[in-house]
Amino acid sequence: ITEGTLIDLDTGNNFLWTPSGADELSFANETTGQSGFIKLINPSAYVITKGSEVKASATFLADVTAAGTYLVTYFCDGTDVYVSASAALS
Repeated sequence: ITEGTLIDLDTGNNFLWTPSGADELSFANETTGQSGFIKLINPSAYVITKGSEVKASATFLADVTAAGTYLVTYFCDGTDVYVSASAALS
């Protein structure tokens, strides 16, 4: 998944996302009970925002905007997608 692409939950559970500029974390085809992982590689500290369906901690966006590799977990209740991220992984 690259910049400007929704994470389509109809295509799988686990995703690799490497933005090439400022980008938004958004989901499509939300399915009740679906969960998985997103390996987020933010190579240049691109600003990450989130869609209205994404629910996260107050520090989530600041954390994943820093350059690094993160493992983002998600769970979908059919309407909203709840996410959390690891610390930067090395």
